Amino acid sequence: MLTIYYHPNYGRQKKIFLTRKLRYSKFLIIFEYIFWKFNLALGDRFIYSGPRKLQNNLVKSFKNNRAVSFNNYKFPNSYIVQYDDYGKKIISKVLKKFPYSNIIVGPLYDQKGLSELSNELVKNKNIKLCIASNSVREYINDSISFNIPEEQIVVLPVGVIEEAKKIKKTRKDRKLKCLIYYKKRNKEELNLVIENLKNRKIDYKVFNYGTYNNRNLTKYAKEADFGIILDKIESQGIATLEIMSRGLPLIVCEYSSLEVNGKNYKSTSVPYWSEKCGIKINLNKNFDDDLKNFINSLDKFKPEDFINEELTFTVASERLINKFN
Repeated sequence: MLTIYYHPNYGRQKKIFLTRKLRYSKFLIIFEYIFWKFNLALGDRFIYSGPRKLQNNLVKSFKNNRAVSFNNYKFPNSYIVQYDDYGKKIISKVLKKFPYSNIIVGPLYDQKGLSELSNELVKNKNIKLCIASNSVREYINDSISFNIPEEQIVVLPVGVIEEAKKIKKTRKDRKLKCLIYYKKRNKEELNLVIENLKNRKIDYKVFNYGTYNNRNLTKYAKEADFGIILDKIESQGIATLEIMSRGLPLIVCEYSSLEVNGKNYKSTSVPYWSEKCGIKINLNKNFDDDLKNFINSLDKFKPEDFINEELTFTVASERLINKFN
């Protein structure tokens, strides 16, 4: 028995009424509130950020599970997705109603919230910190004033699809298509990738983080022959995993180091990965050779198998339930 708490206000940007773009419109807030109130999953066309996608996928994962409720203080075991003003209020209410309940919090929090949450962990050993992958563990312990005990840290990635499948390409024109996922990387790196694709007469489409809706991303992933990931560090990398779940082999231009306050931390653009998914490279002037070799071996990659083994709604939801068991 488990109650999951979340609110779509997390990380929300300021909205306006008079705009043609839905992602900037206050009408999107109304849609989100109605769907949140009735524990319904939004359509992908209304999803524009990673945190919102994480929340939405949780709703999809447990939509038919009567042993799991949302936002209603029904069961003592509590999973609170975010630590913001909403999350703080929920912790207080849960502990007031169920003083000895087991609580997992995260992985949505900022630096200030993490420091405050760490104090909650000291006071109550029944509260645990959720991280999306092991790749952020070292950074989290270094960013607060003490090390969180291992037994109070749980790794819980969210599921990304019900079942991953390889999409057969049926178009008559066999000109290759490439999906480029671009997030916070140097513009010169993007230009280098595009230049090489053009030289090889490969069609491409760039999805710049924060400017597309999720439906368009997954739709093009079904049409493309391969993808290129130009991303900085990720705690889970939901967008990349959703691309992989459509059976799309990837070239990941790896970002393996994060500098914070003069200290370097080992990091990655793809915390969840196997050799089935594609190749990782250091993007440089030899990119064309990497691209050529990758294209010649496209058929050997099966990213959909990796997703089905590790990150379907069923696998991820069972992983969450087991943390409370």
